[in-house]
Amino acid sequence: MLHKETKPTPIERLKAIIIIVPRGEADVYREHLKTMDVAIQINFSGHGTASKEIINMFNVEGSNRRDVLVALVRESRVDAILDYIQIRFDLAPKKKGVACVAPISAIIGKTAYNYLMNNNPQRRE
Repeated sequence: MLHKETKPTPIERLKAIIIIVPRGEADVYREHLKTMDVAIQINFSGHGTASKEIINMFNVEGSNRRDVLVALVRESRVDAILDYIQIRFDLAPKKKGVACVAPISAIIGKTAYNYLMNNNPQRRE
C-alpha cells in the first residue's frame, strides 16, 4: 500500500489579544472571537487602580470595574479582530475600552503549541 506523503502544515504564530472593557461588555467580544476560530479565551473581572488623570486621558469615565478578556489568536487574524474592536469602540463612545496585542515568545513547548493551533500531524485531510 502506497502512503501519500504530506507536507507539514506551516505553523502560524500566536498572539495574545488583551481587551479591557466596562463590566458586562466582554460577551460581545467573546462571541466575535468565536466566529474568528479563537479557541482559547480567558475572561476575568478587574478592578482598576488608575488615577483620575489617567482615567480622563483614556476617556474611560464611570465605574472602574472592568472585564478583562485575553485570547490567543492566530497572527493572520489579528488585524481583522482589531478592526472589529475599533468599530465597537467607535460605536459606543461612552463604553470604550483598551485593547492591545502581545507576542507569545517561546513560553510553551511544541506539543502544547500544536494543540493550541489545532495542528495534529496525524489528522488526515
